[in-house]
Amino acid sequence: DLETYPNPVSQALFVENHENQALKFELYDLLGRKVLSCRFSPGKGEWDVSSLVPGGYSLKVNGWLFQRLLIN
Repeated sequence: DLETYPNPVSQALFVENHENQALKFELYDLLGRKVLSCRFSPGKGEWDVSSLVPGGYSLKVNGWLFQRLLIN
């Protein structure tokens, strides 16, 4: 019920939230530091990640690991 794309990503991560509630997104670097967070309401959204240093990141949704992302 949740989709994110593209992966790897360079400018914007697109989110499709098919849940019936807003979801909290948090992005962590490889050292476990939270570098971005936001909320997405149901529907489609876009998350600007262009300011982040290229590398590997972990995406958590509502506190649960959802996906590993590569930012280039």
